Amino acid sequence: MNHIKCILALLLFALPVSSFAKTPVELNRYSSDGSTYYRGLPAVRHGEKNGIFGGALNTSSSRARNLAVYDLESGKSWKVFKPDLGEERSIVELVMEPAAFRGYIANTDDGRFQNGPVRRDAKDRMLLVVFNSKDKTYSLWATNKQGKELQKLTTFAKDCDWHIDLRNQKIRIFTGQNEGLLLDSYDW
Repeated sequence: MNHIKCILALLLFALPVSSFAKTPVELNRYSSDGSTYYRGLPAVRHGEKNGIFGGALNTSSSRARNLAVYDLESGKSWKVFKPDLGEERSIVELVMEPAAFRGYIANTDDGRFQNGPVRRDAKDRMLLVVFNSKDKTYSLWATNKQGKELQKLTTFAKDCDWHIDLRNQKIRIFTGQNEGLLLDSYDW
């Protein structure tokens, strides 16, 4: 039994963490309450067969040019970006607050959350990180978890980093130069 636990622990630590990956990112997840499914959609090339969301699915060589939102209760689906992002831009990360658990936010992400006692439910927001391969910049896009009310927050250089401060409900952008100075802050 202990051998199985050790093997499972090793497998868990061997799994890749998606954080500004240079390789294609598979966006494929459910909301924390299980009511909504999110799927990254690669660009559809001329002559390719469309998938169920209007894009070719399961093509590992393509980057996500859009995000499909599927409401499991109604059976309806739609795209977040209208039109698709195009050839130069792709979604590299999808971030949602983890579910609230006993008055605390469960820390299940890769450290992008300043975590602590947060006595509230998880927000109905998600953040999309989009990479522009032409000018090598990232942009942050905020929307509700239904993929509606999309707004672009900012664009920043490749040497910057960001995090979400759950306690103070802020998104902060930091430069990688000058000892990590704060560039900007946005309401979460």
